[in-house]
Amino acid sequence: MCNSKWFTVRWFAVLSGIPQGSILGSILGPILFLIYINDLPDSCIDQLLEGNIYKYADDAKLFKIIRNKEDNKCLQKAVDHLKDWSDNWLLRLNINKCNVVSYCIRDSLDTSCYISDNMVLIIS
Repeated sequence: MCNSKWFTVRWFAVLSGIPQGSILGSILGPILFLIYINDLPDSCIDQLLEGNIYKYADDAKLFKIIRNKEDNKCLQKAVDHLKDWSDNWLLRLNINKCNVVSYCIRDSLDTSCYISDNMVLIIS
């Protein structure tokens, strides 16, 4: 235990995660996470060409207009780089929470994506 004129600190064992209500969990945690994933766009953006990547909290969205098969290949390469990046930084992707959203006038273009040979759910 550490006593001070302004505060008292007690040590206790943390079995896992970040204690709820702690300064680390409420303020510093999200900031540290954003710093941790700051290089994510650099690993994917070159593959997207005219696309982009958007980050918010612990979510990331890859965006690409698919006009032809080459555009779809570029998006798949960006997804592959995202997977490689997450493996490199030991951040496991939850494939069950990954989706492809496709807005199109015609269904002739294939907009499917794969993560480690698993097809990502398509929401049209």
